[in-house]
Amino acid sequence: MKRYSFLTSLLLCFLFAAPLYAQDNVPLRTGARDGYSRVTLGWTEKVTYSLDETGDGVLIIKFDRPAKIDTTQIDFSVLDNVSAIKVISTNPLTVSLSVPESSKVRGFKIGKRIILDIYDPSDPKDAESFKKASSLEQKKKIETTAKVVIETKPSPEKLPPAKVVEKREKTPPAFVLVPENLPEIAAPKEKHKKVDKKSDGMQAIIARGKQPSPVQKKLSNAVKEEHHVISLRATQSIDLAVFENHGALWLVMEGLSSDVIPGISSPTPEMFSPFQPMLMEDGMSYHMTMPKTPLRIKAKGGGLIWDIIMGPKVKEAKPIKPVRRIENSPDFHGDKIFWPLDSVRNIVDLADPITGKTLKVVLVEDSTQFTGAPLSYIDFDVLRSPVGMVIRPKVDDLHVEMTGDGIEIYRSSGLTLSSSKDMDEARMFTERNKAKAAAAASQEGGHADQQHKNNFFRFDEWQLGAARDLGRNENILLAGMKAKSETRRIEDLLALGKMYLSHGLGAEALGYLNYAGGELPGLHESPEFIALRGVAKALDWKSDAALEDFLFKKLDNESEVKYWKSFVLADLGDWQQAAKTLPGHYKPLHDYPHKIGHRLALVLAEVNLRAGNVYAAEELMALVEQHKAELLDPMKASLKYLRGEAYRQKNQKDKTMAMWEELTHDKDDLYRTKSGLALTILLESDGKITNDETIDRLERLRYAWRGDELEAQVNYWLGNAYFKDKKFIKGLSIMRDAADIAGDTALGQRIAGHMGETFTNLFLGEDLDTISAVDAVSLYDTFSELTPVGAQGDMLVQNLAERLVKADLLGHATKLLGHQVNHRLEGKEKLRVAIRLAAIELINKDPQKAMNALGKATDTLPFLSDTPEKEGRKGEIALLKIRAYSQNKQFDKALSLLKKMESSEQGSRLKADVAWQAGYWDEAAEFLNDVLLNENISMTRPLSQEQSDLILNRSIALSLSNDRIALGNMRAKYSDLMLQTHKARQFEVITRPRHSSALADRETLLSVVSEVDLFKDFLDSYRAARP
Repeated sequence: MKRYSFLTSLLLCFLFAAPLYAQDNVPLRTGARDGYSRVTLGWTEKVTYSLDETGDGVLIIKFDRPAKIDTTQIDFSVLDNVSAIKVISTNPLTVSLSVPESSKVRGFKIGKRIILDIYDPSDPKDAESFKKASSLEQKKKIETTAKVVIETKPSPEKLPPAKVVEKREKTPPAFVLVPENLPEIAAPKEKHKKVDKKSDGMQAIIARGKQPSPVQKKLSNAVKEEHHVISLRATQSIDLAVFENHGALWLVMEGLSSDVIPGISSPTPEMFSPFQPMLMEDGMSYHMTMPKTPLRIKAKGGGLIWDIIMGPKVKEAKPIKPVRRIENSPDFHGDKIFWPLDSVRNIVDLADPITGKTLKVVLVEDSTQFTGAPLSYIDFDVLRSPVGMVIRPKVDDLHVEMTGDGIEIYRSSGLTLSSSKDMDEARMFTERNKAKAAAAASQEGGHADQQHKNNFFRFDEWQLGAARDLGRNENILLAGMKAKSETRRIEDLLALGKMYLSHGLGAEALGYLNYAGGELPGLHESPEFIALRGVAKALDWKSDAALEDFLFKKLDNESEVKYWKSFVLADLGDWQQAAKTLPGHYKPLHDYPHKIGHRLALVLAEVNLRAGNVYAAEELMALVEQHKAELLDPMKASLKYLRGEAYRQKNQKDKTMAMWEELTHDKDDLYRTKSGLALTILLESDGKITNDETIDRLERLRYAWRGDELEAQVNYWLGNAYFKDKKFIKGLSIMRDAADIAGDTALGQRIAGHMGETFTNLFLGEDLDTISAVDAVSLYDTFSELTPVGAQGDMLVQNLAERLVKADLLGHATKLLGHQVNHRLEGKEKLRVAIRLAAIELINKDPQKAMNALGKATDTLPFLSDTPEKEGRKGEIALLKIRAYSQNKQFDKALSLLKKMESSEQGSRLKADVAWQAGYWDEAAEFLNDVLLNENISMTRPLSQEQSDLILNRSIALSLSNDRIALGNMRAKYSDLMLQTHKARQFEVITRPRHSSALADRETLLSVVSEVDLFKDFLDSYRAARP
């Protein structure tokens, strides 16, 4: 029995020998653009993908790793060129899009995001047919939906067939074939009982008037105990195998399996992805991704009824153990492995979608026949199988055969099974390496040993030889685990993780470290383990997760960990914090293997250069240059770029320009773009190229590198160059692209800050007058999110409104000021802007809106203290209100209010204007006389244009009121002065005695009246400047 427990542990070890990956939940976003529809998949790590456009109207995108996406929240009604998105497979993620047949598709990456642009179809007929088809497609299911079987109470005469009701869920958990597991519910009057959507995340089959069966009761109890149950029900016997493979649970069936759909009953169905069907030559298989939380699994039943129960507290049954046989016969001589499985029905082949290799799947008809935990041998692996058995061959001549009493596995040349020598070889190998290290240390006077002893990460000690020995070392360690204690097995798992880590293979190292941590939870409290895991994540470009590990409190004082913390901060774009994190020396890096040390040193050199620590950067670059011949081309380009920056900081710009100019012709895209950007900025800052040349250079670099901080920097500097060229809309648009690419990083925050500062300075400064009012409105509407908060933002909006008033775009100006009055301002500012809004509404000939604004102003007055300024505002409100009544043809009301006002120059003008507009010529003449008296006209000086207009207007009013005496007096008093003005002829005609044949008729006078606005100058003062 001990041997079997060791084999169980060994199988678990082999299962994780390959890199371990977890499924991502990939956010899916869509958007409608001018001329195309966009689909964005927001991966959290870098992926590769392929596009297949061979299908008519179907675009298939396949990724290189498993993931899940939710397509249920997409509104296809706003997408012209995508009518459906379907998940074909989650492992690896494969998605299909229904698109027009003649549409062109562009796919590209921005950072870790994958973006697909589906352009409008070139054939108009295709566009029309696709639009019609889309309306039908939106009614169909976008992904596999749950099927709920509802049983009806059979009538005495006839048993009606079961009816299948399809139901769409917002987030369908899987194929939910609901078992009969809920308590009995009283039969309703209706023929069918509706499914309760709120019942613990499950659907239920409710057999009306029927007592729960024993199977129902057991299944109900399982769900109540927070177990998850996969159910299979059929009318003919099902031969089944259930196994785990690379994080997915597989169900392989034979018989009438295409008619049998597995369903999940669970208190938390959202934990599970939908089952993905796959048709086989001899049957059917379904697979789904398992949750990250480890679950125990056992099966019950067999034949017609199968239940696979999963949960953290499930008590697993005892599996069938293997037996080793040695056969000596004329036909065969050697070792065989035998599993005494009863009721084996068949062995079918299944192509492993991950590796492409063939799996041998042993189907059984009884849940008690299974091999359980994974096992691994040199020639084959046995996967974890809660039902039946699954073998993954490692050699081509492996035989898997049914016998009368079980399954037999052998090779024609004999199986290679572990010996006692194999069990000890891994330990001996480690000891040999330790001995070599000790010998080297003794030859150098103990210096090397002292170095490694002081290092937190002893990569050289962990390597266990050259990279070519990785596979052999792995096999030796894994093969020797079955004879070891649990502690020694965990130790060997950690040794495997360290070995891969020391060779720079972060993903492989992370797989073993995570598995060791799962086997021994206490490891997660070990600072050394957390540091190792953090380095593995860093090397695998999982910088966010790595930073979480490096922030572990007990690692704060480990200076060597700070190198890696700085490394991931740099990758996350937080260069300032990366520089602050660095220790004052780099001695441990001299002991690092070159594959790790060079990569780390180059990043830390850039961190130092960005912080201006050129000598520290040169120390790190010197470390790399010692082995320059070993460097890959990208590392050589990186070293040359950083060396150029070091020369620049030392004011040796000629050397910098020569190096960077050479790099602009390098075959490495990254450093060709990086050096091109740096060289352009340097030449522009030194005045060696013009701003137009800067734009030309940066435009050529704009699409040379996509998807990370570098693209964001190119767009930032290009946008800045357009700012200098006064092309603000184009500059801000490009800089917004930069901010989107940079995201919520330190660079992204700086770009957003610069955009906001530029936007604010434009609208609050003199540059606003250099662009047209239409461009100003467009700029504000497009980038309104950049408007600062508080008083500065209010001032910006008001400045824009003033610019629009000057351009006579009064409607848009009043909208901006109206929002300020209604939602933003308080106190004195609200009073001032409300009065100004009313005046602009009057200029725009909208007296009702002017009255509304004046009402807001009046409501504000009681909350202000009594000051001369307040009294002045009251007078403005009164004058504007009277003007509003006048524009609204409420002349008597206007004059009534005017009589209550104290005499003033503006009051007299407004009285004259109201009387004039109302046609009250006697009053108009009287009020105009008051205005003339206020002018203090000198009889010895020439008249101003305004004075001559007033004299002429009063003459018209007197003429229309038939006051000939007063008109004669006007002629006698002002005739000589008016002869010197451009109004002399009109004055002569209007004031001539009645008997003259040239006397102006009434119609002529009235035509002049319609053109007169005596209050216009007062309102124009509001148009000209802010009061």
